[in-house]
Amino acid sequence: MLGVVLQAYWIGWRKHGYVVPLGASTPLATVGYVQAALELQEQISAGLLPEPRSIYLPFATGGSVAGLLIGLTLAGMATRVVAVQTVDGIIANQKRLERLVKKTLAVLGADGGLFHRCMNQLDFIDRQNLGSGYRDVPPKVAAAVVTARQHGLHLEPVFSGKAFAALLDALPKFPNGELLFWNTHDQHDPVAKSEDKK
Repeated sequence: MLGVVLQAYWIGWRKHGYVVPLGASTPLATVGYVQAALELQEQISAGLLPEPRSIYLPFATGGSVAGLLIGLTLAGMATRVVAVQTVDGIIANQKRLERLVKKTLAVLGADGGLFHRCMNQLDFIDRQNLGSGYRDVPPKVAAAVVTARQHGLHLEPVFSGKAFAALLDALPKFPNGELLFWNTHDQHDPVAKSEDKK
């Protein structure tokens, strides 16, 4: 895989192109999730939901996790982030996440001292539902996807399903709605789409 990435950068350099990295997790793209956290804070202020204790979301190349860490910090929220690892550690790891947070803060022109506050918003990296890696779907994850579908939430098992399974694991300890599942998956139901075409 490293060879393919290096080849892409080589071709991009030769052709004067821009290579979008794996997962499109660039500092500029991460700013979108900073804004998403600020929108969440607005919804809480408007009384649409209580401030969650923790947000559970998939962790792969890190853009969504890094953006939420920064946005929650800027919003002054106490909400923590549980990054549910969905790919191998060579891609999803704390060092890479820290680099992305630092680079995104630089894009925002934020004070460098903010970095440690942002990283303190990270509750932990949950590796319990990774299985043997990216494409593996442990039985608990498959069951979580079925549970989600029964409640009108259409997840795929590789990313969003693993994050939802992690939230379901934690739910018995927090029965009063303290946890928030952040769905990064498109909610258009492919089964419904195919039925519509018939």
